Amino acid sequence: MSGLNPYIKGLLLLIALTGLSGGAVGQETFNFEPISNSLVSVNIYGIEIRDGIAYCADGYGMSVWDLSDPDNPEEMARCQTPGNAVKIALYGDYAYVADTGRGVAIFNIQSPEQPRYLNEIDAVLNNLNSAVNVEIHNDLLLISNARDGLVVASLDEPENPEIVLQGEFDRAANYTDLLIKDDFLYINDHGTRAVLVVDVSDFENPRLETEIRSTRNCFDIDIQENLLAISSWDTLFIHSIEDPTNPELLGYHQTFRSEVILIHEDLIFSCGGDRVWSIDIQNPQQPRLLDAVQTHALMRDFVVCDDFLYGAAQSRGISRIDIRDPNALEINGGVYREYHSSGIAIAGEAAFIYDDQFGLRILDVSDSESPETLGAFEIERDGRAIGNIIYKDDIVYFSSDYRNGNIDSLHIIEVSNLDNPVQLGSMQFAISGGFDFVSDNLYATGNLMKNEDGIITGTMLVIDVSDPTNPHTVFHAADGARDQGDRGHRAVFLGDYMFQRTDIPGQGGFIQDVIVYSLENPAEPELLGRWPADTYKMLAPANGYLFCYLYAGDESEIAVYSVDDPLDPELVGLTRLDPEYDVYPRNFYVEGDLIYCGEFEEGINVISVADPENPQIVGYLRTPGQFRDFEGDGRILYVGDEDNFGIYRFTGELGGGDDNSYPIPIPEGWSFISAPISPEDRNIISVFEPIVGSLIMAKDFNGHFYSPLWEFNDIPFWDYLQGYQVKMSERRSLIISGDPVDDDTPIPIRQGWSFAPYYPDQPMEAEIAFANIEEQLILAKDANGRFYLPEHNFNNMPLLRRGKAYQVRSNADIELVWNIDGEGLASINYKARIPSLFKPITPTDKNMSILVTDLVDEGEIGAFTTSGICVGATAFCNQNKVGLVVWGDDESTEELDGLKEDEAFTLKLWSSTLCAEFDLEPESIIAGSGLIYETNGFAFIAAQDLPLIPDQYYLSQNYPNPFNSTTILPYGLPETSHLSIHIFDISGRLIETLVDSKVEAGYHTAVWDASTVSTGVYLVKMETRIFISVQKVIVVR
Repeated sequence: MSGLNPYIKGLLLLIALTGLSGGAVGQETFNFEPISNSLVSVNIYGIEIRDGIAYCADGYGMSVWDLSDPDNPEEMARCQTPGNAVKIALYGDYAYVADTGRGVAIFNIQSPEQPRYLNEIDAVLNNLNSAVNVEIHNDLLLISNARDGLVVASLDEPENPEIVLQGEFDRAANYTDLLIKDDFLYINDHGTRAVLVVDVSDFENPRLETEIRSTRNCFDIDIQENLLAISSWDTLFIHSIEDPTNPELLGYHQTFRSEVILIHEDLIFSCGGDRVWSIDIQNPQQPRLLDAVQTHALMRDFVVCDDFLYGAAQSRGISRIDIRDPNALEINGGVYREYHSSGIAIAGEAAFIYDDQFGLRILDVSDSESPETLGAFEIERDGRAIGNIIYKDDIVYFSSDYRNGNIDSLHIIEVSNLDNPVQLGSMQFAISGGFDFVSDNLYATGNLMKNEDGIITGTMLVIDVSDPTNPHTVFHAADGARDQGDRGHRAVFLGDYMFQRTDIPGQGGFIQDVIVYSLENPAEPELLGRWPADTYKMLAPANGYLFCYLYAGDESEIAVYSVDDPLDPELVGLTRLDPEYDVYPRNFYVEGDLIYCGEFEEGINVISVADPENPQIVGYLRTPGQFRDFEGDGRILYVGDEDNFGIYRFTGELGGGDDNSYPIPIPEGWSFISAPISPEDRNIISVFEPIVGSLIMAKDFNGHFYSPLWEFNDIPFWDYLQGYQVKMSERRSLIISGDPVDDDTPIPIRQGWSFAPYYPDQPMEAEIAFANIEEQLILAKDANGRFYLPEHNFNNMPLLRRGKAYQVRSNADIELVWNIDGEGLASINYKARIPSLFKPITPTDKNMSILVTDLVDEGEIGAFTTSGICVGATAFCNQNKVGLVVWGDDESTEELDGLKEDEAFTLKLWSSTLCAEFDLEPESIIAGSGLIYETNGFAFIAAQDLPLIPDQYYLSQNYPNPFNSTTILPYGLPETSHLSIHIFDISGRLIETLVDSKVEAGYHTAVWDASTVSTGVYLVKMETRIFISVQKVIVVR
């Protein structure tokens, strides 16, 4: 059945996703623009069940659920749609999804576990922007187009429905629900507060017979036999439609707001708020309330299957209610997933999200406009929590504030394989502040914390995580804090000191102090003292100063302190804020002269501290849901609220409104940088002086370099007309100040290779950005080796962005002017994918580009040296062409970390379809030098067809490994053989037999469910009459 006014709810969701909705007073965003929002919550609006499988419209697309175990439905698949998916209808092997804003999406569901997006009935071409409901009648698709009326499409060709009726019956009202019985169509017109009865015996000439009017909006309708039920605000009406042209009111029930209804036998089930009611209608003249059950979620749709009522629950997935006794309704199973993005950490192109109702979620954000889910790790949980998360060296540390003392609060998860995170260790303690690394020590700071022994330690723990399988406390702050009853907040770090705001119980309330620790020995911080903190809410360090939010009655202030003497801070600035900004700050991110301050439940304020004595708010963002956490990378912010993971760009003036400065975010390792600024002081040493402690090397494209370690520089000066290659020991921001450079400034590009700076503020696809030199451009590359190759119509580069630079190869001396008008080639829309099996080396300062065609449908390609080092890898899925970057040796290090010039390498291919690894031999070399490394070289090869049967017996290494639940064991047979695969523990004791039978020749996999065994090393033995192989596998709990 239809849900509560899906058009209005869909419209609100669309507004929220464009950054125009939130909870703040006045303007909702200032100097921000949204880039994307990714699915994190399950908001199910429509549901259909067939053969024990639920097909759901969940706002973001279609999700498919296996109901074979009704107590524990499992998600089988998920497909995103371009609009807002609100309703769904099934027709044979096809699903049709009302996708508000984009029309109707069409899926092939012949294989429910692998639904395929086929097509859409385009919203623009067919005026279907307001599609909010779909129904099937015979071979027709009925579409409720909200304010644009009824649309009917023929399903003679299910993949390409043809619209046969549109406009002839359009009252410009607000149609939300459609039901059809016999030759009559019943339309819920929310706009005119009526249910329309339409004769559709001739669909080409529909005729309005009558209207059932109401004094209030109609929320939902349902039909069974000759009864029509209408929910109108707080009244449920029951009509006889024995004569559809003259409906007769039989009775009504007026006790509660009824938003979604369903008639089942002699009952009506109705949802209002977070409750479901059962109503007896054996006597429709006198409906009688039987029972109610609390669902903790608003139902959007109902379906009855096998004596159970399945509800599409907002933010909760699928609710399952036992209706066998309508006098005693009972919640019985279902999926309850109210996802909240409570903590976020960013590492390279991956976002790690702590979801306090699930655990860890991992997204690929290499394309910030279309983030994709990579992996997840679910944890045991008990109620709502505030999460803290931090990433370091392929390990994510996150905690939860459950405070019940029974659940491990610190979780240590290895994420070297982003598709399959594995828990290494855990530790039980309480925390409500946050995590920070000081050297190799994990600092947990917050309020009333307990260590692993359950002892209250006050405001800080220092945890040794050198062995991630055995984390343990090495220091706690009882001596400095708990003896005085302090309540602690998250600490901040400035130089060799830690500052932590605390609340001390005193007469009439709490007294605020700041505790100061010396971190000269990070494993044993030394308490130096404390100083009064007035009514500070949060501390944030920036540019050598300590900035403090203060609460001052009806207004708030930002106080600025110099902490040259950490125990005697000097107040150097104080700014009073507008009352609009009086919200509770939770966390912050500092970038150059800007402090991005996360406000609890509200969003983000941006504070310019270019003039420390006069800090100013220069931007703010109000998130669609209640704000939880964020992390930044330059102007890009990764933001989590209670329902979404969003990516936003700060568009305001940087440096307190100063257009003459620009901060370049520079990651750890090698990168390409540029700036839309011509520096006042062009001396290279002066330009890099602010980050000299983290700078390893900077190079221009002529090979000149600057090395602070060796006190050498032969780069003449900073030239804004070129980019630079920089290697950093840690992530920093470099602020360039001077004269702005116009976006359309001509850039000299010489024949051969050049470094091109990117000036425009707006990100752009490479094929559009380079359109002005399309005929001369041979190849363009970013710092990660991803490339655009016009001749072969290939691009796997993400959007070009200001602050970055790009390698450009041209066939002539030309001038490049960025195509800021956006005219030129259409986007090729390739997307680089992250490999999970082949693990390449860290990118170096040089590479070679490989283009491969004629591949299998899905898998990975890796490039390997003769000694077996993976020097490049990529994943692919249903792509005709795949780009691979192969890394050369970084000569600034003593290690051999890539290929030498003219060194041969090989390619390996992992086929996900065959679950097997192959040596990838070129069928032909279409262009370039083949598999011989050449810095900035290029090769285009066609891959050989894969053999249908392996040429030898093999047992491949399991994946994932290590693992904590199940793992896959690929193996192959060149001929049909009797095969056994056994699992043994390290002592040789047989644990389990996976295979012991005759197996056909070919590629195969075995799956081991190790959920019942303990942590340890196990042996997998594969044996045939003429072959034996043994592999080690590791189980980690």
